[in-house]
Amino acid sequence: MRKDARDRVPAPTPGPAGALQRRARLFVANVRSTAAFVRRRHQARGAARAYRAAWRRFAFIGATFTLYALLFLDPIFGAQGVDYERTVVRYAVALTDIGQSGWYLVPLGLFLIFAGLVDWRDYAPRARLLLFNRVGAAWFAFLTIGGSGLAAALLKQTIGRARPR
Repeated sequence: MRKDARDRVPAPTPGPAGALQRRARLFVANVRSTAAFVRRRHQARGAARAYRAAWRRFAFIGATFTLYALLFLDPIFGAQGVDYERTVVRYAVALTDIGQSGWYLVPLGLFLIFAGLVDWRDYAPRARLLLFNRVGAAWFAFLTIGGSGLAAALLKQTIGRARPR
């Protein structure tokens, strides 16, 4: 039987500082064990990894359409200084609010913090596997949503197309 990473951690100091230290170490050990699980699972799926979709073709097509919209469509629609109706503006604001990443990142972050502070050794192996899967999926969603939002914000600032405040 393999030893868990938490079993190798020396005992922290007693008292309130020790409790916080234990929780912090437990959190780090849970994150490490989740990363190791995801890595092992990814390596075990060699056949799935060997099949690589023609993503370069789709990326090229997507980049071409984006460049086309940036060069040709953006000046056309941006030059129209039309006053839009209030209903259109309200609809656009509501749609923008739905697309804000805070709706997704806050619950995912709270779940990841909660899952990191739970002692996973108390669970049965099947429940632990389910927890590993859920935490891995939550990390994937958190990093992709947060990362793409951060990249979009940086690109907007770099290109000069940031929305006015």
